[in-house]
Amino acid sequence: DDDKAIGRLAEIIASETPRLIVIDTLRGLHGMDENSSRIADVMEPLAKLAADKGVAILAVHHARKLGWNEQLTMNASRGSNAILAMARCGIGIDRPDRKSRTLRVSMLKSNLSVPPKPLGFEMTDTGITCVDAPERPPRAEKVAQAENVRAALLLDKEGCDVVVSA
Repeated sequence: DDDKAIGRLAEIIASETPRLIVIDTLRGLHGMDENSSRIADVMEPLAKLAADKGVAILAVHHARKLGWNEQLTMNASRGSNAILAMARCGIGIDRPDRKSRTLRVSMLKSNLSVPPKPLGFEMTDTGITCVDAPERPPRAEKVAQAENVRAALLLDKEGCDVVVSA
Protein backbone atom coordinates (compact mmCIF):
# COMPACT_ATOMS: atom_id res chain seq x y z
CA ASP A 1 0.00 0.00 0.00
CA ASP A 2 3.01 2.24 -0.66
CA ASP A 3 3.61 3.73 -4.14
CA LYS A 4 7.33 4.20 -3.36
CA ALA A 5 7.68 0.52 -2.47
CA ILE A 6 5.95 -0.55 -5.70
CA GLY A 7 8.26 1.79 -7.65
CA ARG A 8 11.31 0.33 -5.91
CA LEU A 9 10.09 -3.20 -6.68
CA ALA A 10 9.68 -2.21 -10.34
CA GLU A 11 13.29 -0.93 -10.35
CA ILE A 12 14.56 -4.20 -8.87
CA ILE A 13 12.62 -6.20 -11.46
CA ALA A 14 14.09 -4.05 -14.26
CA SER A 15 17.67 -4.50 -13.03
CA GLU A 16 17.55 -8.14 -11.85
CA THR A 17 14.93 -9.59 -14.28
CA PRO A 18 13.57 -12.23 -11.90
CA ARG A 19 11.00 -14.71 -13.20
CA LEU A 20 9.36 -15.11 -9.80
CA ILE A 21 8.87 -12.84 -6.80
CA VAL A 22 7.69 -14.40 -3.54
CA ILE A 23 5.94 -12.24 -0.97
CA ASP A 24 5.97 -14.08 2.33
CA THR A 25 3.45 -13.21 3.72
CA LEU A 26 0.79 -11.03 2.17
CA ARG A 27 -0.23 -10.00 5.70
CA GLY A 28 3.26 -8.58 6.34
CA LEU A 29 3.23 -6.56 3.11
CA HIS A 30 0.73 -3.91 4.17
CA GLY A 31 -0.78 -2.10 7.10
CA MET A 32 -4.41 -2.43 6.02
CA ASP A 33 -7.23 -4.48 7.47
CA GLU A 34 -7.20 -7.70 5.42
CA ASN A 35 -10.95 -8.06 6.01
CA SER A 36 -11.63 -4.81 4.15
CA SER A 37 -12.30 -4.79 0.41
CA ARG A 38 -9.72 -1.97 0.30
CA ILE A 39 -7.13 -4.75 0.32
CA ALA A 40 -7.60 -4.57 -3.46
CA ASP A 41 -5.51 -1.37 -3.22
CA VAL A 42 -2.59 -3.66 -2.28
CA MET A 43 -3.35 -6.40 -4.79
CA GLU A 44 -4.02 -4.26 -7.88
CA PRO A 45 -0.55 -2.65 -8.12
CA LEU A 46 1.04 -6.08 -7.72
CA ALA A 47 -1.15 -7.55 -10.47
CA LYS A 48 -0.34 -4.61 -12.75
CA LEU A 49 3.37 -4.89 -12.01
CA ALA A 50 3.32 -8.63 -12.79
CA ALA A 51 1.53 -8.03 -16.10
CA ASP A 52 3.68 -5.05 -17.13
CA LYS A 53 7.02 -6.67 -16.26
CA GLY A 54 6.19 -10.27 -17.22
CA VAL A 55 7.05 -11.63 -13.82
CA ALA A 56 5.12 -14.07 -11.63
CA ILE A 57 4.30 -12.78 -8.16
CA LEU A 58 3.49 -15.39 -5.54
CA ALA A 59 1.89 -14.00 -2.39
CA VAL A 60 1.77 -16.43 0.53
CA HIS A 61 -1.48 -16.08 2.44
CA HIS A 62 -2.90 -18.25 5.19
CA ALA A 63 -6.23 -20.01 5.44
CA ARG A 64 -8.53 -19.65 8.38
CA LYS A 65 -8.73 -22.57 10.81
CA LEU A 66 -10.78 -25.36 9.22
CA GLY A 67 -13.15 -27.71 10.98
CA TRP A 68 -12.30 -31.41 10.95
CA ASN A 69 -14.81 -32.08 8.17
CA GLU A 70 -13.99 -29.05 5.97
CA GLN A 71 -11.99 -29.23 2.76
CA LEU A 72 -9.44 -26.57 1.85
CA THR A 73 -10.90 -24.26 -0.81
CA MET A 74 -10.22 -20.71 -1.95
CA ASN A 75 -13.09 -19.65 0.30
CA ALA A 76 -11.04 -20.80 3.29
CA SER A 77 -8.69 -17.87 2.74
CA ARG A 78 -8.54 -15.34 5.53
CA GLY A 79 -9.67 -11.82 4.88
CA SER A 80 -11.64 -10.11 2.15
CA ASN A 81 -12.76 -11.84 -1.03
CA ALA A 82 -10.93 -9.02 -2.85
CA ILE A 83 -7.75 -11.04 -2.27
CA LEU A 84 -9.25 -13.99 -4.11
CA ALA A 85 -10.69 -11.84 -6.87
CA MET A 86 -7.29 -10.40 -7.77
CA ALA A 87 -5.44 -13.74 -7.78
CA ARG A 88 -5.06 -15.51 -11.13
CA CYS A 89 -4.32 -18.81 -9.40
CA GLY A 90 -4.74 -20.13 -5.91
CA ILE A 91 -2.61 -23.00 -4.66
CA GLY A 92 -3.35 -24.66 -1.34
CA ILE A 93 -1.28 -26.94 0.84
CA ASP A 94 -3.04 -29.04 3.45
CA ARG A 95 -2.80 -32.27 5.43
CA PRO A 96 -6.10 -34.07 4.76
CA ASP A 97 -5.22 -36.97 7.06
CA ARG A 98 -3.97 -35.66 10.41
CA LYS A 99 -2.41 -39.06 11.20
CA SER A 100 -0.19 -38.90 8.12
CA ARG A 101 2.86 -36.77 7.44
CA THR A 102 1.92 -36.54 3.77
CA LEU A 103 0.86 -33.11 2.56
CA ARG A 104 -1.26 -32.30 -0.47
CA VAL A 105 -0.81 -29.40 -2.87
CA SER A 106 -3.89 -28.51 -4.93
CA MET A 107 -4.80 -25.86 -7.46
CA LEU A 108 -7.82 -24.22 -5.80
CA LYS A 109 -8.39 -21.55 -8.45
CA SER A 110 -7.06 -21.07 -11.95
CA ASN A 111 -7.90 -18.37 -14.47
CA LEU A 112 -5.14 -19.65 -16.73
CA SER A 113 -5.87 -23.33 -17.39
CA VAL A 114 -7.75 -26.40 -16.24
CA PRO A 115 -6.46 -27.20 -12.73
CA PRO A 116 -4.22 -30.28 -12.56
CA LYS A 117 -4.83 -33.15 -10.15
CA PRO A 118 -3.49 -32.64 -6.61
CA LEU A 119 0.01 -33.85 -5.76
CA GLY A 120 1.28 -35.36 -2.54
CA PHE A 121 4.63 -34.77 -0.90
CA GLU A 122 6.54 -35.46 2.30
CA MET A 123 9.33 -33.39 3.78
CA THR A 124 12.19 -35.56 4.98
CA ASP A 125 15.72 -35.03 6.26
CA THR A 126 16.99 -35.43 2.70
CA GLY A 127 14.47 -33.17 0.98
CA ILE A 128 11.00 -33.41 -0.53
CA THR A 129 9.65 -36.75 -1.71
CA CYS A 130 6.72 -36.79 -4.15
CA VAL A 131 4.00 -39.34 -3.41
CA ASP A 132 0.35 -39.90 -4.31
CA ALA A 133 -1.94 -37.12 -3.10
CA PRO A 134 -3.56 -38.11 0.19
CA GLU A 135 -7.32 -38.11 0.70
CA ARG A 136 -9.30 -37.19 3.79
CA PRO A 137 -10.26 -40.36 5.71
CA PRO A 138 -13.92 -41.26 5.22
CA ARG A 139 -16.25 -39.69 7.76
CA ALA A 140 -17.79 -43.09 8.53
CA GLU A 141 -14.43 -44.25 9.88
CA LYS A 142 -14.32 -41.28 12.26
CA VAL A 143 -17.90 -41.85 13.38
CA ALA A 144 -17.20 -45.55 14.01
CA GLN A 145 -14.13 -44.67 16.08
CA ALA A 146 -16.14 -42.18 18.15
CA GLU A 147 -18.93 -44.71 18.71
CA ASN A 148 -16.41 -47.30 19.88
CA VAL A 149 -14.87 -44.85 22.33
CA ARG A 150 -18.32 -43.79 23.60
CA ALA A 151 -19.37 -47.41 24.08
CA ALA A 152 -16.13 -48.19 25.89
CA LEU A 153 -16.56 -45.24 28.23
CA LEU A 154 -20.17 -46.17 29.00
CA LEU A 155 -19.27 -49.81 29.68
CA ASP A 156 -16.37 -48.78 31.88
CA LYS A 157 -18.61 -46.47 33.95
CA GLU A 158 -20.99 -49.34 34.61
CA GLY A 159 -18.14 -51.50 35.90
CA CYS A 160 -18.17 -53.87 32.95
CA ASP A 161 -15.26 -55.13 30.93
CA VAL A 162 -14.33 -52.72 28.14
CA VAL A 163 -14.47 -54.14 24.62
CA VAL A 164 -13.48 -51.91 21.72
CA SER A 165 -13.53 -53.17 18.14
CA ALA A 166 -11.01 -51.92 15.61
